[in-house]
Amino acid sequence: SPYLVLEFLDGEDLAGRLAGGALSIEQALAIAQQIGSALKAAHAAQVVHRDLKPGNVFLVPREVAGEITDHVKVLDFGISKIRNSSTVQTQDAVLLGTPQYMAPEQALGKNAEIDGRTDVFAMATIVYEMLAGKAPFEGSSLAEVVFKVVYEPVVPLSTVAPHVSAEISAAVERGMAKSANDRFPDVSSFVAALTGRALATTDRRAVRASEAAVKVTPGSLGGAAPAGALVASHLRGELHPQPEAKSAGRSVAFLIAAIVIGAGGTFGAVQLLRREPAAVAKVEPPLVAKVEPPVVAKVEPPVVAKVEPPVLAKVEPPVTGEGKKLAKGHAGSAATAGPAEPPEVKQMLDEAEAALRRSDRGEARVIADRSLRIQKTSRAYAILTRLHCSVGDLGNAKATYQHVSSSDRARVRKECKAHQIEFD
Repeated sequence: SPYLVLEFLDGEDLAGRLAGGALSIEQALAIAQQIGSALKAAHAAQVVHRDLKPGNVFLVPREVAGEITDHVKVLDFGISKIRNSSTVQTQDAVLLGTPQYMAPEQALGKNAEIDGRTDVFAMATIVYEMLAGKAPFEGSSLAEVVFKVVYEPVVPLSTVAPHVSAEISAAVERGMAKSANDRFPDVSSFVAALTGRALATTDRRAVRASEAAVKVTPGSLGGAAPAGALVASHLRGELHPQPEAKSAGRSVAFLIAAIVIGAGGTFGAVQLLRREPAAVAKVEPPLVAKVEPPVVAKVEPPVVAKVEPPVLAKVEPPVTGEGKKLAKGHAGSAATAGPAEPPEVKQMLDEAEAALRRSDRGEARVIADRSLRIQKTSRAYAILTRLHCSVGDLGNAKATYQHVSSSDRARVRKECKAHQIEFD
């Protein structure tokens, strides 16, 4: 019988994150880049999400090079539309989606006119909210919200978030244009204008076709720039090196299906598994310095910028997947204690300790991760290590243990040993 295997996600949705207010420009653009990558994969298979909103964007904290970063998952393809499908039809005048984030054509029930530009509108409203700290369309009733979406011009982002650059403001406002024809033609163009960086591509068919005639190198696939090429960024008006493209052995159909299935989209996933994705339409060149999209979609989220400097005085080298010590190893070289915890961080870590004692691991994880965004502390890493040990997660336990100071290690080792995990 057909079945779905779904990924377990441990983190928080974007709606929960935004409850604390606006995000920094670095955070917002990093999240937007990853949302765009997921939508590009879906649109390449002719799937339009139609219900993109902060509640359907899930943030999974992951440690990358000693930093906690957000790995983005786009969820809930339950009302997604398969373009040009003859098996699933939606009547016009049927309102599907969340009013605050739906495009005018969707709010008017013109379902036959919905395409990838509809998702561009929703994504632009999410970026607006991340930077402004509030949704662009608000009202006390459904009718009021729909009226504003369809007829009222939005307050310019530059007015509610004056710290945002003119390029970012212009990209968001064009993405929220009332007419689909006035928006960006696709999500790739929107993200390129928003961030100054091109999206990765998931179309491997063109690559396979070219391999028969020419030797493929990271700099020759689809005009991708070689490692070290400079990419314009609206973040601070700087130029950043373009990372070297990496190859992958998965096919387009499997990759796109995995993204949608992992996002929890039952209907969209079944359709994707049964349908070979259509060729991706050629998009307008992004506004970057002669840089084409990299060859493959990155599995791990890009590290845009270090939000906070590390505070631990000494950090041990990481451990490989087999548990082997690297150059110095960690035996006898535990990190020393960092500076005193600020009152805000101390209160958060006390709450995380309390949550861990009552076995509320999810709450403990979220609070500890949030504290790390304010200041890196040994106690936060100790809490995360004990949490990973309590569920038998050896890999993550070893990763976070490297940042635990010598003064906290005895307790961590004792608790982890009770769960059959030992570090020495």
